[in-house]
Amino acid sequence: MLVAPPTSIRETLEFLRFYRAEVGLEPLFDAAQGETWTPRQIYYAVHGRAPDSLDEVLNSMGHRPLDIFDAALRSGEFRERHLAVILRAYPEKQHVFFVHIPKSAGSDLASHLTSRYPTLNTRLSHSDLASHEAFLLSLKHFALEAEHADTIFVTGHNHLATYKSWQVLRHDDRIFSVLRNPLAQVISQLNYVITRIFSDEVPAQPDTLGWRAEFGIAAGDSLPSHASLIDLAHRILRHPGVVPGNVACFFLGEGTYRSAVEQVATCNVELVELSTYDAWCRSEWGVTRSHHVNASTKFLTEADLSASDRDYAEAMIREDRQLHDALLVALRDAGSSSVRGTALALSSRTVCSPPISAAANDPGETALDAFMLAFESLGENCEFGLVQRRCGAEPLGLLRFASAPYAVLMAALKAQFAGLGRADLLEVQISDSGREYMVKDLMFGFLWHAWVQVGEMTPEEVLEREQRRLPFLVRKMLEDLASGEKVMVYHGMQPLRQSQAEALAALIGEIGPRTTLLWVELAEPGHAAGSVVRLGPHLVKGFMDRFAPG
Repeated sequence: MLVAPPTSIRETLEFLRFYRAEVGLEPLFDAAQGETWTPRQIYYAVHGRAPDSLDEVLNSMGHRPLDIFDAALRSGEFRERHLAVILRAYPEKQHVFFVHIPKSAGSDLASHLTSRYPTLNTRLSHSDLASHEAFLLSLKHFALEAEHADTIFVTGHNHLATYKSWQVLRHDDRIFSVLRNPLAQVISQLNYVITRIFSDEVPAQPDTLGWRAEFGIAAGDSLPSHASLIDLAHRILRHPGVVPGNVACFFLGEGTYRSAVEQVATCNVELVELSTYDAWCRSEWGVTRSHHVNASTKFLTEADLSASDRDYAEAMIREDRQLHDALLVALRDAGSSSVRGTALALSSRTVCSPPISAAANDPGETALDAFMLAFESLGENCEFGLVQRRCGAEPLGLLRFASAPYAVLMAALKAQFAGLGRADLLEVQISDSGREYMVKDLMFGFLWHAWVQVGEMTPEEVLEREQRRLPFLVRKMLEDLASGEKVMVYHGMQPLRQSQAEALAALIGEIGPRTTLLWVELAEPGHAAGSVVRLGPHLVKGFMDRFAPG
C-alpha cells in the first residue's frame, strides 16, 4: 500500500506500476492519500521541475490534485519530454540507443531487444499513434521491468540529433544504426507506401489516409496492374516528402555526408551495413533473425525503375551514397561486421573526396565532376559511365553505356570504327525486361542503351536518332584517342591477360601515340585496392576491391 503521493518521475513510475486501464487512476490516488498533494509536488512528479510561473500555481488552486496529476500526464510537454526525464531518473542503468533509419532494417532486432530490456519507444510520444491509456500502460510495463534490469533500450525513428538534444548521451552509452544501399532504401520506401495505400488495416493510419487522398486512391480499391503500379511509383517518387532524400544523412547528421560522418564520430555511433547485419546480430546480441518485422510486399524492384526514375533517385541520395560507400570501405578495412564512428571518419579522409561545391571554390582543388571528365570509358560495360554520373560528370562518349567485349573492341579499333552507324547495320531491340530499347551494332557487335522506354518513341524514331548521333560520337572518339588528353579506361567482364592489355594499348597508340590506357582489375597480393602500377609508357594497371555484378 502506497503511503504518499510521488514527488519525482521515478516515484511516479513506481506509482504507475499499479495502474489498471479499466479502473483508471482514482484507486491509486485514494491509496496514496492524494488529497494532500500540492500542485508544486505534481510538477516535480511529472515534469521533474517547478512550475514556470505563479499563474500556473494559482490556476491549479481549487482543482482536485488527481485532476491536476491526470492533466499533467496528458500534457503535450510530458508526452514529448518523458523519455529524457525518465532516462535521467535511472542514471545507474546502461542506456542503449537505436538510431533507426526508416527502411534500413532493424525492426526485427528492435523487437528482440524490446522483449529483452525495458524499452522506451518514441512512437508512444505521438498521441495520434497511441491513446493515453496505451501510453500509461507502456509506462507501467517499463517501470515493472526496469526494477530488475540493468539496461534501458531506447528505440523509434529518432534522429541522432534528437538524442543529443535530450542531453542524456553519456560516454559509455551504446548507440547504433544500420545502413543499406540508398537506392534499395528508396525502392523499399516505394513498396512500403504502396503496401500501406492498398492495405485493409482498420482503422487506417493517418499517413495511409493522407497518401490515399494525395494519389487519388480510395479505401478498398483493388490492386492495379503492374504497369499502373510502376506509374504510381513514378508519382510517389517525385512527391515531396513521401520518399525523402538522403534520409541516412539526415538521421545521422544535418543531411550531408560530412555532417553525418562528424556526428557519428563525435557520438561514437556503431554503424552496421545490411550485408553484415545478420552476422552482427548473432555476434553482438545472440540473435538469429528468423523473420523480418514490418516487411512490405515487393511490388517493385530496381529493374522496374525507368532510366529517368533512377537518375532522379540517384540525385536525391547523393549524400547517402557517399556515406554508404565510406562505410563499406571502413568495414572492409576493419574486417568486422560493424565500425565505430571514429573509424569511419578516419577511413573517409582517404576514400571520399570533398563536396563538389567546396572543391570548386578552392583554386588548389579540382572539382570531382571536372576531374572525371579527364577519363573516357571503352567498356566492357556501363559501370565506369555510372561512376562518372555518380560524381556529377555526364560526358558524351561512344562506348560510355555500351557493351564492348574485348574482341569486339579490338576489331573496331583496328578499323577505326569504320561502318559503325550505317542504317543497314543498326538494329533496335527491346531489352530483356521488356521496358527499354537497346541498339545493336551489326558491324562489330556493340550493344548500348538507347535510354528510351518502350512507348516513349517508336523503334523507327530511335533508329533515326541513332543514325544522326553516331557519326558525331565516332568522330569524337577518334579525336579523343588522337589528342592524348584523356585516359581511356577498360575493364573486361573476364580478367584480361597482360598481353591482351598490352595489345589493346598498342592499338590505341596507333591512333593516339600519347594516349594512356588505364586497365582495371581486382586487387591482388602486393597490389591493394586503390593502387596503380605502370606497365609501359602508355599503359597503367589499376586495382579495385570489387566490381558491380555483371
